[in-house]
Amino acid sequence: MAEIKLYRLDVAGAAATGTLDFQPIEVQKKPAEATLYQLSRLEALTRLLEYEGQVKAIDLMEYGDFGVGAPYLLGELNVLDGKVYQALYDGTIIVSNLHQTIPFAQLVHFSAEFSCHLSPALDIGDFEAQLDQLIAPHGKDVFYAVKIEGRFPMIRCRSVHFQRKPFKSMDRIMAEDQVVTVWHDVEGTLISIYGPAFMHPVAPTGWHFHFLSSERKLGGHVLGLVMAAGIAEIERLPGFVLMLPQ
Repeated sequence: MAEIKLYRLDVAGAAATGTLDFQPIEVQKKPAEATLYQLSRLEALTRLLEYEGQVKAIDLMEYGDFGVGAPYLLGELNVLDGKVYQALYDGTIIVSNLHQTIPFAQLVHFSAEFSCHLSPALDIGDFEAQLDQLIAPHGKDVFYAVKIEGRFPMIRCRSVHFQRKPFKSMDRIMAEDQVVTVWHDVEGTLISIYGPAFMHPVAPTGWHFHFLSSERKLGGHVLGLVMAAGIAEIERLPGFVLMLPQ
């Protein structure tokens, strides 16, 4: 396993000043509660094309049992109930090889603080507006982990083909290797991490949804949906730790 160094961000201070001041901390035997652990910077994927990673999935699991990410050579990574799933290019799900390295992930030991029944949503904009209303009283300048169990008359997801060297830019991958799949009348789980706007380009900002069907056979990064019914469980995450492999 590559050595990992941890850097804590004062999220409240960053929200007030707009400055991302990361301070090194000791590697912890037990991850902190209500804290999002992120492996690598988002720009390592989008700008530096680091699609292979150095840290094995099995070594990341101590930092969370819920989250999203990018697997080895890309695709879509889902972590739910401590299990790691990978969406292939066609949206089919496999259980991830835990000894593969991961280039990017956001993980938390999920413990919901509150839950709410969601109203039907005609599109993803309507859906996000409901979630915005739920988190607004708790502040939008922190991270949130959200798990939604729902019924979806339609859900549209993407994944991408495995990449090979020399690696393409992310823009080219989205244009040439992205595969969009639409499913109708499915049930499943949305795995979501919300990131505040000031975290760009270190972390994804706004709402970010991955989907896993109830049978764990279909999934990917969500591009659009219609929701008939859903229950959202939400955890506010005022802590953020960046994990950088050396």
